[in-house]
Amino acid sequence: MFEIMETVPLLARVVIVLACVVGLLNVLFYLFLVIASGRSKKHEKQPLGGDSIAVILRSGSCREGLEEDVARFLTQDYGSYSVVVVDESGEADGTPMLDALRRRYGNLHVTSTPSAAKFTSVEKLSLTVGIKSTEATWIVQADRHCPPRSSRWLSELSKNFCDGVSVVIGYTRVESGQGLVSHYAVARYRWHSFIRLAYARSFGPYLGDGRNLAYRRELFLDVRGFAGYGYLQGGEGELIAQRLSEVGKVRVEVSGDSQTVGVVKGIWRDYFRRSTSEKQAMSVLPRSVRVRVGRNAGLRVATWVVGGALLPFGGWLAWSGVGLVGLRRLLFILCVICGIVRYKENWNVFWMWFYDLLAPFVWMAENRRYNSFKRQPQWRR
Repeated sequence: MFEIMETVPLLARVVIVLACVVGLLNVLFYLFLVIASGRSKKHEKQPLGGDSIAVILRSGSCREGLEEDVARFLTQDYGSYSVVVVDESGEADGTPMLDALRRRYGNLHVTSTPSAAKFTSVEKLSLTVGIKSTEATWIVQADRHCPPRSSRWLSELSKNFCDGVSVVIGYTRVESGQGLVSHYAVARYRWHSFIRLAYARSFGPYLGDGRNLAYRRELFLDVRGFAGYGYLQGGEGELIAQRLSEVGKVRVEVSGDSQTVGVVKGIWRDYFRRSTSEKQAMSVLPRSVRVRVGRNAGLRVATWVVGGALLPFGGWLAWSGVGLVGLRRLLFILCVICGIVRYKENWNVFWMWFYDLLAPFVWMAENRRYNSFKRQPQWRR
């Protein structure tokens, strides 16, 4: 072995050492994801129906299908809970399509947002208005387009509403619509969710999904909710979960009945708009959080760069570079399979494999869009 290394140029030796380091980091990172995803902590469980719950839903600007969407949240097998719909239409007649539901369900309440201040995120304003309009102990932040997977959704989440717990992070199962962008966006969401839930199951950071997130109303008001972040166009789940994790315990609930289900539709323009909002929200989180969340992308880039740097040397060195990239791809697929089993996702491994292959190029396009966005004056965003 040493005789072979003596015949290798100095530059190649340096690259080989880097390849060994990158390979080891990949193994450790993916091993962490597998172990953390499979962890099942034994927690004290709260008796069902112990706390009052308010589910906060935003109406959005599109009223089509609003009645059907809201109705899916009104049939939960839970004792005391209410559904608060925040009307964002800004129209004088409000939401007349919900009148029939209000007569049928006494736990449905409708409120509306005031005239939003300039540069204020409508999403954050609506959530704040909805939370302040109720006196429930626990707030469940959800999306009208992502209904519960089961009538036991609130019951499963509420098992974690124990003393000292401030946030319960749920999981949203996202399905793909038509088109390449939909499949790519779903694969990206699933992989990022696997990573974030693995962190949340270990030692943080705690980044919640705004489509399935529960927290104490009192603590939300104590930390002044989204104060200081009104100019951001996203990050409702990440920001509040990270804030409240500093004042109480965090639990993760991913059982099948505790999940919500959504469908991703749209075009590349919509995808880049969402990714820009996500990057903007992540930029205000502590640097330590951004570093931990960005490890996967950093290892991906390092693997491709170091593996590609070995190719020009030819022979077994070139095959070593190919092996490094192949090792990472194999570990990625194994982690995806573990995540699919753990979170009861669809067995669509092909699109996950395709996402990891395409991600570096889309990532560069995302950064270019985001840098262009940052250069714009705030009134144009």
